[in-house]
Amino acid sequence: MAAAAAGGGSAPAPKAEAAPAEKAAEAPKAAAPVADAKPAASTPAPVADGKRVFSSPLARRLAKEAGLDLSAVTGTGPHGRVVKADIEKAAASGGAKPAAAAPAAAAPSAAAPAMAKGPSDDSVMKLFAEGSYELLPHDGMRKTIAARLTESTQTVPSYTVSMECELDALMKLRAEINASAPVKKTEKGEVPTFRLSVNDFIIKAMALALRDVPMANASWTSTARVLHKHSDVASPSRSRMV
Repeated sequence: MAAAAAGGGSAPAPKAEAAPAEKAAEAPKAAAPVADAKPAASTPAPVADGKRVFSSPLARRLAKEAGLDLSAVTGTGPHGRVVKADIEKAAASGGAKPAAAAPAAAAPSAAAPAMAKGPSDDSVMKLFAEGSYELLPHDGMRKTIAARLTESTQTVPSYTVSMECELDALMKLRAEINASAPVKKTEKGEVPTFRLSVNDFIIKAMALALRDVPMANASWTSTARVLHKHSDVASPSRSRMV
């Protein structure tokens, strides 16, 4: 009865509950640091007399630091490979010749040719009669502008722009004036005393423009502008001046 009572009254022993793995406290794993620095580039293997000199990267670096020529070091490593011990021995004995100095930086390109110089002030002034002009001294800005314009025309490619003009009215006027020219007798018969060309009209137009724009009717010297009092435009082919 006691056993039965004991058996009947006793409750089954509770099972130990295993702690769930997901709830167990786990120490966070430290993330392995990522090396940002890139490995130093290895020194290229040297070449002697067209043949590669076999050496270890460490030997090449030490030779470079010591200023030694690897081609003059006898390697004792496998297949004649130059190793650290060979470099240390060569550096201590001074048997290896110094490495060839790096080629000097390329010499700067040949200096640009000197800028062409214009006529001297004296030669310019001799072209004009005394009293036929006034001198307007240059200021600093005018000198700088002139220097830059001269430089640009000699160092920068340039091109010419042309245009077409309708000269019907001019051609009609030219014909009327030539028809009214007096006639003179010569061995070849009667010929007009003059005959105007289209170029004559262009020269006169230039002279009138210089008269109307005095600042354009000038010559240049290094110290001043020569402002002319007269508008002289010459035609070299016909030796005519208006």
